[in-house]
Amino acid sequence: MMLEATPAGRWSHCAVPQCSGVQLPGPDRACLAHCAEPTRRRALAAMSRGRPVDFVRGVPVHEELLDEILQLAPRDGMGGPLLTSATFTRATFPGEADFSGVTFRGATSFTGASFSSDASFAGTLFTGQADFGWTTFWAGADFTRAVFLQQFATTRATFLGPVDFSECVFGAEASFFRAMFGAVPDFTDAEFRGSAFFFRAEFPSRPRLPGVRFRTPPVWS
Repeated sequence: MMLEATPAGRWSHCAVPQCSGVQLPGPDRACLAHCAEPTRRRALAAMSRGRPVDFVRGVPVHEELLDEILQLAPRDGMGGPLLTSATFTRATFPGEADFSGVTFRGATSFTGASFSSDASFAGTLFTGQADFGWTTFWAGADFTRAVFLQQFATTRATFLGPVDFSECVFGAEASFFRAMFGAVPDFTDAEFRGSAFFFRAEFPSRPRLPGVRFRTPPVWS
């Protein structure tokens, strides 16, 4: 069944006006981007011990903050950052977002997130469900050689720049239901081990699929 993601999410918002970041425990009632240093250190210290990354919902994640998160994250077996049950729901990324080489353990959500500049998930590993429903990529999105062991969904996502899924491995269902692409995505040598749904996805023209392997025929309509 295709994932019907929505950008809905309710939490106590940051006390900073116009910021919808989730409020962290502390006297300043602010999110990770606007809280006092001791509050941020406590949140990142818990993450470094393997706790779920549930403190970035709705947060404006600037490049420096993302670098700090990835530097302090625990390591996977290859020495790369390991994020557990990461919930970036409705987070905003004003600058470049480089998640290349990250392992996402457990279910991961970027539902309703917005990437203003280039985003890279090259060489990432998603061990659980990966939800990019309602996400907006205003620039490039690079998923080259990413591996999705469980369901992958981009329900109603918007890709306005170039998109690269070349050499990706989709280990279970992959859904692009009603996703909108401003440029024809590259799926060169990708492998779909489960069902592939492109139902009602919008492309400038139907993608060419050189070297792509499907376990079952893709669903286009």
